[in-house]
Amino acid sequence: MLGGKEGEEGMRMKKVVGVAAVITVIMAIVLIAFSCTVSAESVNRTYTDDGGVLWYEGAFISPTKPKDAGNKPGFYEGEEIRFWNKSLSNFAAVKVSGPYKSDGNIYDEYDEYDVSAGDFWDTEGKPTKGYFKVVDADEHGGWFSLNKQSFSLKLEDTKVREKESFNLTLKKNNKKGGVMKLTIEDDDKYSIMNANGTDIYEVLVNYTEVGGKPKFTSKPVDKEGNHVDGITNNTAGELVFNTSTKQLDMRKAKYEIILEDYATEVKEDVTITVEKWYLEMECSEDVIKDWEDIVITIHSSFYEEDVNVTVEGIPEWDEKTLTLDEEGKKRIKISTEKLYYGKYKVTVEVVNFTACAETRYVQIKKGKTSLKVDKKKLQLSVTLCT
Repeated sequence: MLGGKEGEEGMRMKKVVGVAAVITVIMAIVLIAFSCTVSAESVNRTYTDDGGVLWYEGAFISPTKPKDAGNKPGFYEGEEIRFWNKSLSNFAAVKVSGPYKSDGNIYDEYDEYDVSAGDFWDTEGKPTKGYFKVVDADEHGGWFSLNKQSFSLKLEDTKVREKESFNLTLKKNNKKGGVMKLTIEDDDKYSIMNANGTDIYEVLVNYTEVGGKPKFTSKPVDKEGNHVDGITNNTAGELVFNTSTKQLDMRKAKYEIILEDYATEVKEDVTITVEKWYLEMECSEDVIKDWEDIVITIHSSFYEEDVNVTVEGIPEWDEKTLTLDEEGKKRIKISTEKLYYGKYKVTVEVVNFTACAETRYVQIKKGKTSLKVDKKKLQLSVTLCT
């Protein structure tokens, strides 16, 4: 009887072990399948002048849907994409298909494209909607999206004086990296040359998103890779243009600065006006005391800068500092009610450029009155005489 019980115990143990083994195998299969599913994702993309490389790893387990994938990097119409198998550390021959909706269904524009190892897939003219799938011969691959690029530019100032510098910012850009072609054109739509004779036509400058903001990250170079004098980048990620005769040699005129993405051919432009250094002051030569004000009108190329205005003989107007507006203008009115008759010297001087100053003289005179009798009414007429 004892032996029989031991036999039954043994049988039960074998069954338990068998069931456990089956469960272990099932769990292993599930884990492997799950592991393959979650690893089937595009892990990264790089940026080059003509496009970029999609790095992928992991195997697809059908059915697979874009919404279930982890990372789906974005590319932009016009870019050339090459495909790199991260597991093999090499370029791979792949099939690109799409576009797919997020639930895995296809759009009407669906198509399939075979790409040889190391060759590129040209996104020009492809649908910019949904997602595209890339799969190699081992059923490894991932997902990516295709979008339209857009960016905008901002000039710190729209007007500058000759020999000064101005900054250009890449204000927005939905593409996080790449190369821009930069051109400067004059009023007649011809590209300009810098002081060294370098044609500022489609010179190349890199850009990258840094801290969530697009920035210019290199000095512009020509097609031979030589730095272009007159343009550089600063630590803020802006392009700095030097208009001096020894740099860009941008004389008085309007110029168009054009930036075009090397890969997508999307372009934007801004206009900068270069003006001569000037300060002009208008002031009436004669004014009538109590009837007219001394009116001083300033026109200049000193935008939003301070000037000292002095009217000799008027204490409150002894080097009085005023700020010109964004167009370098200002109008001043001074009452003559409490002033004496005589000649006053008026001087306007730019605070940070004292060599730039203008002087005028104004004469405060008396006015004369005369009476005219009309048959219908008595009218007092004031004639202002000089």
